[in-house]
Formats: sequence, C-alpha cells, structure tokens
Amino acid sequence: MMCIQEDAADKPTMSSVVFSLSTDTCTFPTSNNSSDMGSFFLVPAFIVLFSSSHQLSFCAAGDRLAAGQSISVNQTIVSAGQIFALGFFTPENSDAAANLQYVGIWYNRLPGRTVVWVANRETPLRDPAGVLTVTEDGNIAVLDGMGRTVWSTNRTGVPSNTSAVLLDSGNLVLGDGNGGDDVWQSFDHHTDTFLPGMKQRVNLTTGVSTRLTSWRGAADPSPGQFIDTADPKNPLQNCIFKNSEIYVRLNPWDGKALATYGTPGITNSPIVYRIVKGDDDLTLSINMATNSILGRVVLEYTGTLTIFILVGSSWVRMASFPDKICDFYNRCGPFASCISTQSSCRCLDGFEPRKPEDWKMGNFTGGCVRRLHLQCDGTDRYVMVPGMKLPDGFSVMWNRSMQQCEAECSTGCRCQGYAYADLSSLDGGISGSRCLVWLGEMKDLEQIPARGENLYVRLHESELEGNNTRLEDGIFPRKNKNLIKIVAPILSLAMLLTAICCYFSIKMHKSRVGKRRSRKIVLPPQGLGITSALGSEKEMPDATLFDFKIVKAATSDFNNKNKLGEGGFGPVYKGTFLSGQEVAVKRLSKGSKQGYQEFQNEVRLIARLQHNNLVRLLGWCTHKDEKILIYEYMSNKSLDKFVFDPTRSAELNWEKRFSIIKGIANGLLYLHQHSRMRVIHRDLKTSNVLLDSEMNPKISDFGLARTFQTNQEKENTQRVVGT
Repeated sequence: MMCIQEDAADKPTMSSVVFSLSTDTCTFPTSNNSSDMGSFFLVPAFIVLFSSSHQLSFCAAGDRLAAGQSISVNQTIVSAGQIFALGFFTPENSDAAANLQYVGIWYNRLPGRTVVWVANRETPLRDPAGVLTVTEDGNIAVLDGMGRTVWSTNRTGVPSNTSAVLLDSGNLVLGDGNGGDDVWQSFDHHTDTFLPGMKQRVNLTTGVSTRLTSWRGAADPSPGQFIDTADPKNPLQNCIFKNSEIYVRLNPWDGKALATYGTPGITNSPIVYRIVKGDDDLTLSINMATNSILGRVVLEYTGTLTIFILVGSSWVRMASFPDKICDFYNRCGPFASCISTQSSCRCLDGFEPRKPEDWKMGNFTGGCVRRLHLQCDGTDRYVMVPGMKLPDGFSVMWNRSMQQCEAECSTGCRCQGYAYADLSSLDGGISGSRCLVWLGEMKDLEQIPARGENLYVRLHESELEGNNTRLEDGIFPRKNKNLIKIVAPILSLAMLLTAICCYFSIKMHKSRVGKRRSRKIVLPPQGLGITSALGSEKEMPDATLFDFKIVKAATSDFNNKNKLGEGGFGPVYKGTFLSGQEVAVKRLSKGSKQGYQEFQNEVRLIARLQHNNLVRLLGWCTHKDEKILIYEYMSNKSLDKFVFDPTRSAELNWEKRFSIIKGIANGLLYLHQHSRMRVIHRDLKTSNVLLDSEMNPKISDFGLARTFQTNQEKENTQRVVGT
C-alpha cells in the first residue's frame, strides 16, 4: 500500500520498507499532493484488507495511543527516551499451549524482558487477534478479537479526546488531549514493582494504603499470596503478609524523612527512601541519587522484598528482606529479642522463659514472662534497651513530651513500656514528636544496633537493683554458676546464725511489739509507707492512686500560673490531664502545721462520702515527702470570693444565696445523720465551701474532721482546731 504513490518523492525506499516491516510500531508515509490518485487506490485496499475484522483500528506511533488508535500483540509503544516499552508479552518459561497474553511495561533496551507493571494480570488475553486501545469512552482497554473488553481503566466521565502516554519514568498516563488533568496513571495501581517516582500513601487513621502484590510464580503474573502494605492495625509500619497472616514486619517509622542504601560497586550512587508526613497520612517514595542509575524494588513471588540496581547490563541485588532468620515475624515469642549474630533468642531484662525446657531445646516460640508482676502504685521503673527493632502491638500518640509519654504509660497496669522520638530533632523539616506505648504483649523484637531505637521497658522496682539471676537462652551464665557456688555456703551459715539470734531475742521483743500495737497511730509506722498505711485501692475504690509524674505533668511542674490559692494544708493548683479533664491539685506545704493525720483524714473520709454537696475526691498521690490530693475542679472557686468581694457579691441575689444555704445545710445533714459514718467537719467556713459552674455549693477540706459512732453524743479533743 505504501508503494502506490504517483510522486517519486512520496515512494518509500526499500530500506525504509524493510525497517517498517521489522519494527513493532506502525507508521504511514504522507503525500505532498492532496489530490494524489494513490490515495484512491490506498483506501479501497485498506478496507479490503481489514473487511473481515469487526473493528477498525489504527496503529499508534511513538510513545502514545491517541483516541481510536491501538496496538496488536506484536506491537509496542516506547517512551520518548527509549527507556520503557508498553505492549503484549507472554512470560518466559510459561505454558506455550495456553498462549496467554498480558499487557505490560518493561525496560526497553535491556537483555531479556524485565516487566515492571501488568495491566490484565487477573484476566489474560487468550485471543491473538486482541488489541490495546483507547476506546470511545476515553478509557485504556484490552479488547479481544470480537471487540469485547478483557480489561479497562474503567473511569467514568472521561473526555472523549483522551490519549495514553508512556513516560520515561515507566508511568502510563491517561490524560486529556487538550492539556487538562490526568484522569488515570499506572503509578497509582501498583503490581509487584515499586519504581522511582511512585508513591505509597498511608492513611494514619483508617490504615488504608497502596500495596505491592507478588506474582503467583516466576512465569505467572497473576496475583500471588504475598502483599507488601502498611499494617492496617498500626499504619506506621509496613508488613509483608502471606495471605492474611503477617510474614515479616519492617521497622516502625522512626520519624526520619530520609533513608539511604549504598550500591555494590557504586558507592556514590545510593537509592534514597523519602517519607513525608501530612496531617493524617504518610507518603513514601524512592529516588535514585543520580539519573544515570536504574533501580527498582520488587516483591518477588517467594515473598522477598528486594532492591535491584542496574550495574552494566545486569541487575544486582542490593538488599533483600527477609534475609536472616530474625526477620521472620515473632520468632522468639512475647518479651524476647532475636539475636541475629547467634540465631537465638534472649528474654528482656526482668523476664524469664515461659518454658525453660523448650528454650534449652531451641524452641523459643513460647516467649518470656515477668519474674515479678508490676506494682502499679507509682514505684515501677523503666529500663532502657537500646538498638531495638520496636515490637509490634503499639498505640501511637503525637506531640507529647518524653515525660508525658512515660506518664501515659504509667497511668494503668496494662502498659508494658514506651518509645519516644523527637521528630523536630531529625532532618527533613518534620515537627512534633511520636510516642508509642504497648498495652499488651511485646512481640517481634530484634536487636539491630545500627538502625534500632531505644525501648523503655516497665519493670518492678526491685528488678533494677541488679540482684536477680538472669536466665538467658535456657541456661545460667557461667559467672552466675560460680557465684552460686560461693554464695550458697555463706547463706546457709548466715541463716543458722540468724535462727539462733531470733530464739534468744523473741521474748525481749514481745513486750515492745505489744506496746507498739497499743499505740495510737499519728504518723505512719516505722518502715511502713503512707501508701501501705492508707490501704490498697480495693479498700478505696472511689479514690485513685496517681503516679507523681502524671500529677507533675498535669500542673506543668506546679507552675505558679496554675495556682488557684493557698490554705492551711498548702497551695492548690489547677491541673489538666492528657484526656482534657480539669482537676484541682492540693499539695501539702512543707511549712504547713497539718500533716499525715490530716492527709489520712481527707483520703479515708471523702473517698467514702458521696453527696451532691460534698466535693468529690478523684485521687491521691504520695512521693517521698510529697502528699497530694486531687479533687474535681470547681470553676467558681470558693464562696468567700463572692461574699467578701463588693463587686462579685452583687452576683448573689437572694435566690442564689438561699440555694447555697440550703445546699450547705443538706451537706451537713448528710454528714451528721445520713452518711455511712457520722462526721463532724470542725472547720466549716466560706473558704471551704466551693462553687461549681452552676453555683452549687460543695463542702471541702476534711483534714480536721472527726468521726463519731452513731450513738455517740460527745467527744473530748486534745488540741484546739478549726477557725
């Protein structure tokens, strides 16, 4: 057809004919004479040639498919820089009899065919007469010989003049022919390969993320059983799933914006991972440090995530994951760390193997358990474990200080530890901080000194004294065995001497013990802390024992800006917990004439008294010499602020005054007659009557109160108290 031209200038040379027949792309010569009779012969010949087909197709040229153009199974389009090609392919070593055709993108000028994207991986074409085209509705589609859709981009509302362009990045873009916005691109629909310029987007709230899906086999591009994506439960970490189970887990994001990997033989050309954090999402991309290097990340059908770099004309594996036994998920069980250099496991400090006999046999899956349970009374401490792959199962909080992060973990008994990262101190322009806490078992730990983080594990305070023998790898360390041989005889002799001494001293101490028991307690007994003297939380279910660090953080370290006032007990501060709850914090002053007895009265009495006109005690705290009470916050402060202030006194009309008087009377009536114990306040005054946001009165400050028996009429006091 090309040779039917009248003008000799329009006739192709023999070499151009040979080139056109040997290439996959179709090009047609154009005539300079619009009235050329050659066109008369060309059109009928073209129609006759394709009259048996049900579709009229035009070949694409260059790097694009315009609307109505198509390529068949033996044709391709090539990106402008000749880097990538798009067309039909049959996987190498596949079943030739099946004749399955896939539309894919591969590197154009490399030996073999390195496929980086597959369109119809779930619906291969079985018809050699099929085509890839841009259809009338503006979509890219694979059609069989009968014109039926095998695969499509399936976009709605697409302009009719769209065209598909293959870029040098390997991205196939469907765009508006008039220069409008792109309506679809292959970079948003990953298969098994992650190319420079692609982006993995992770929604930190929903856990929804783009993903890589492996091939089913080396010669089967259909979706396989391995998926690399963000963990839906903890989107800060990527996992490779085998079907629905975690196969391997990558490190949680440590807040760093960049990560580089060196290239074998090309030390100055690393591959760069870049992470950008938005308000509610993370975006991961990779780039090559120089444009002269080609690289890709592939999730292979075996479940291995591999970074490839092109060196010469061959692909070189730069890094693979998993590549060692400790990479596989939760190999050592809970609270145990995998040691790569020894291919063994080790319990965290303060823990011991759940099943020691299994550990001696090399079976570590049972993990470890605590030697001593947490106290949860403010005495637990944290030990730092450096260079760790942080365990699975964390909860994340943003923009907390390290002190607040630790306080958050200390709030309840469920928290096992925490990790903190100040994002502002890292490169990349990210601000804020990241706090991770573990409210359950710590699983999938590994020692990785070069890339690990500090993990703070919560322990019983005695575990930090260093007197406990540690069981590692199912055996006692040699130095501990030698120590036992020396210490055991000494302990036996000491126990014998102690027994003899006790025998001769029991009678001498009996009388002293009796006297101590008969004494009335005014201060905590010697050797017994305030916490023990007051009783456990079970005895006072309505009063919570708070950790001192939580109280300190809530009041901004008892900042004077938060000070509400000061009484005989000490200063009162406004505090705000991390949950947003506002509280009043009363702190015993070192110069106060009140002390332990008044503090004990407050905790024991108010915890058991419940009435609308009595202030509610939310909790208490002791730390060294500190004695602190936490109450519900009264926004209008005390009654004296109104009564003795000429300006604010006008706010109290007779109706409000009468309501306050009735409320105080109801509170006193409850204390004197209707409470579980008969209580005389002994310090009732306007400064001890607090007003809530609706001006309801609440009696407070029970430090000087006395309890009476229900049938008791009078009592003698030893000192003058009250106002």
